[in-house]
Amino acid sequence: MKSYILSLDIGASASCVCSVNSSNPNDIKLNVNQASNRQTPTVIAFRDNEMIFAEEAEGSLATLADNAATMLSVVMGLNDKQCSQFAADNCLYYSPNIVEIDNLPAIAVQFAGSETKIPMTELLFFYIRNLLEVPLLEYPQEIEYELIISVPTNASDAYIQDLGKSISYLKGIKRAWAVSESYASLHRWSKAQLPDYMNNFTESHLGFLDIGFSSTTFSITKVAKLISEDGAYSYQLCIIGEQTIPFGTLTMIKSISELVAKKFEFEIDKLPYKKRITLFKACNKCLKDLSISDHAKVEIECFLNEDDLLCPITREQLTEEGNNLIDNTVTNLIKGVLKTANMETVDNIELIGGGSRVPLVQKLLGKFIADGNKFRHTIHNKSCIAHGSILALLPPDENIVITKSDNSVKEIVLVPLSDEAKERIDKIYNVHMEHKKKVNMLNALESRILEIRNHKSGDFSDLISDEMNPLIDQLESWTWDSLNDPSVTLTNIEEKLDSFEKNLEKTSPRYIEEINRKHEEKRNREMEMSDDTTLTKEQLLKRAAKNKQEGNELYADGNIELSIQRYIKSLGYCTKVVDPTEAQLHEMNDIKYACHLNLAQCYLRFDSEQAYNKAKKSCESALSIKQTAKAYFKISIAYEKLKDFDKSMDSIKKAMELENNKTFSDRAALLNRFIQARKEKEKKVYSKMFA
Repeated sequence: MKSYILSLDIGASASCVCSVNSSNPNDIKLNVNQASNRQTPTVIAFRDNEMIFAEEAEGSLATLADNAATMLSVVMGLNDKQCSQFAADNCLYYSPNIVEIDNLPAIAVQFAGSETKIPMTELLFFYIRNLLEVPLLEYPQEIEYELIISVPTNASDAYIQDLGKSISYLKGIKRAWAVSESYASLHRWSKAQLPDYMNNFTESHLGFLDIGFSSTTFSITKVAKLISEDGAYSYQLCIIGEQTIPFGTLTMIKSISELVAKKFEFEIDKLPYKKRITLFKACNKCLKDLSISDHAKVEIECFLNEDDLLCPITREQLTEEGNNLIDNTVTNLIKGVLKTANMETVDNIELIGGGSRVPLVQKLLGKFIADGNKFRHTIHNKSCIAHGSILALLPPDENIVITKSDNSVKEIVLVPLSDEAKERIDKIYNVHMEHKKKVNMLNALESRILEIRNHKSGDFSDLISDEMNPLIDQLESWTWDSLNDPSVTLTNIEEKLDSFEKNLEKTSPRYIEEINRKHEEKRNREMEMSDDTTLTKEQLLKRAAKNKQEGNELYADGNIELSIQRYIKSLGYCTKVVDPTEAQLHEMNDIKYACHLNLAQCYLRFDSEQAYNKAKKSCESALSIKQTAKAYFKISIAYEKLKDFDKSMDSIKKAMELENNKTFSDRAALLNRFIQARKEKEKKVYSKMFA
């Protein structure tokens, strides 16, 4: 009988999912974010009538402010006072409005037009539900599965109990387990590194240093190699000391932010959250830059009193300022665990968390490693813990024995929710899904408009009546305006589409007849297709169209990374079409144009320069096929994100030349303000230079 296991590593800043069918235990799948090649940010936000997650929520932190929550797993097990204190201590990155409901800590957000209180455990439920959507697509519908959640070594009973509340309303869970991060890491390491690591040892003591976003764990494992009478090797592993402390990458970022605040004389907790998150991102970038260079800078445009902020930071400066914080904290942690194990050094230290790779940290490690050895990077940081948690539950290798402690694996008891909690969750989720359906229908409506426009300017130009021109324009304008209009319902959209189709049938009956005839011919051709492994041009275009449509549906459901994969796959099928007929070329260009524009829309959802450049290139590809107002509008947004306001303005002007649209004129006015502000700033700089 098939059994499915899903494993979640819900980190303070980012999360990862691994899954496996236990009938094929060697095929553990990593569900990492394909769009940005990183883990999924642990962020949820509320915008109007919808919940947004991961990259989109992370990119909206500054604008949504109190309507967002980060570090979702870290606050598990805390009461409302402890949550408030946690928010005060971490205000640079964590600043929701902490309240209490049903004797549970919660946040208050604006959702569906009113204030809504949502307990921390239910926030985590919504996030996990969204996180599991993609991996569950790999398995049969309505499956039952075992769920593993990795937990800190020092996780309290209250922490694990809150996890039980968070997942109890998920469908399909057969049993749930909490696996300690140290135990999971050890399983992943042993699977990847034994027997090779022990070639030069019969016994070794190996340290594991995991500096995550908000916590750091150091553990020591004793590894022994045994030889049986027949000469076969086996290995015994046992964690002989470990400790977790509240220190991580966020602590280092806060240290940099405090240097900036000290130099420019401002108090971080007095800044609006939008400014704080901007400061956080700039300091985070500075810390990454210091990983590859001795010098870096914190640079923010229009920060204090709308003046630019530029603050050089050096490794030496950070070491001096944060000596007690970084050096002593990590040193004391390692010394304490070594003392527990009655040791002074270990043979090697395996580095896991991203913070462990910071040079300031690595510089401290040499004194704790035996002569001649170095610290190691041998296991994949993104998937190590989620992957190892699955290994911890699967049947062990015969020749590897890992000693389990009381805290290594615990069953998570699913805590039934109250009727009030179920009603609250259902209400929020139903509003959210209604909004997603609305977006889906509007996307379908927009696709239909584009299809009719293409047909009217192409092979069917003489079959579509000119009476449809104002109706097409009106419907397109209404579609754009309806997305953010809460008064527009699904019924309104259905009625609009139905009215449009009836007018099309009334004014252009020959077009309807011809389209129906072509669809019938296409269906007949598909039925006659053989199962030959070499795809025909028709089959390639059919698959390209199918993947494009699937991409649209995934995008509407919020699965941005999967929709990107579908659009890219669709374009891949198009590139394989050789010597198309004129009609096939027209169909292929329609698909390519739509995919490139849709890819641009996807990339614009991510908060990174790399993604914005991809969006720009996608728009350029679309414009090379067809110069439309929509494509110029999208590339204008991409240029704006890349701070190239002049090109953004040129693009929106081209869009306005092609189509009279209020959205375009509003964007032009906004860009004009940006350009004027930049000119004023340059004028001030030049006046100071030559004063």
